[in-house]
Amino acid sequence: MLLELWRHTLPTLLMITCLQLTWRADALKFLKEPETVVVVPLGDTILNCLTDDPFVRVSWTQAGTPLTKSSSAGIFQHTQLGNGSLQVSAVQRYPNFKTQPLIFRCLATDKYGTIVSQSAEVSVAYLDNYPRAQQRQVYGIPGNTALLSCPSFDKVSSRPHAKVQWHRDGRPLDDSRALVLPSGDLQLASYSPKDNGMYQCFLQNSKLMTAGNGRNKALYMSPKITLATGMCCVDQLCCIL
Repeated sequence: MLLELWRHTLPTLLMITCLQLTWRADALKFLKEPETVVVVPLGDTILNCLTDDPFVRVSWTQAGTPLTKSSSAGIFQHTQLGNGSLQVSAVQRYPNFKTQPLIFRCLATDKYGTIVSQSAEVSVAYLDNYPRAQQRQVYGIPGNTALLSCPSFDKVSSRPHAKVQWHRDGRPLDDSRALVLPSGDLQLASYSPKDNGMYQCFLQNSKLMTAGNGRNKALYMSPKITLATGMCCVDQLCCIL
C-alpha cells in the first residue's frame, strides 16, 4: 500500500520541485548590471543594479570587500540608492590609480540564494606629461609623401586613449591630403613647398576636456617641427629645391 501511495505521489512531488526550480530561475535575474566607466578626478558616476524582483536585497562589494550603505571616507565616497544602484563620487587619484581601477560588483539576494553581477571598473582619467623632445626639421620632396612623426607619442600614457590633432602655423590642419596614422604620425600626400611651415601634434584627453576642469591637464603639445623643401637627386646629381 505504501508503495502504491509513493508511486502516485512521486510524479506530483517532481512536478512541484520542477516548478519551484523554474520559478527561482526566472525570478532572480539582472535587468541592469554595472558597467565600466572612466571618471574625472573627484568626479562621480552611478553604477546600475536592477533585478526583475523589487523585493530582493541588494548589496555591493569593492575589490571583494562588502560596502556599507554609504560612506564619505577613503579614496571615494559612495551611497546606495533606493533602487539598489550605487552612486560613487569624489573619486581621488589614489597612489596606483593609473594601473589599478576600482572594481565593483552588485549582489542580489532572495530566500533561495544570491546572484552576482558582472564586475564594473571605475577608473580615473589622466594624461601624462609629454616626454622631452627637441625641435626638429623635416624635409619634403615635391610630389612625394612627407611624413612627420609625433614625438614620443607611444610613450604618453592617457585614460581614455588620447586623440591626436595636428596644427600648422598655430592653426588646426585642414587638408584633404593629410592623414593621421594610428602611430600619431602625419602623412602628407603630394608634398609641395606651399606645405612648408611649423607643425605640432596635440594630444587631447576627451574626458578631461569635456569636464572643463582647470585643475586637470587635458591637452599637451609636442615641440615644433619645421617642414621645409629638401633635396632632389637624379642620377647621383643632387640639388637643393
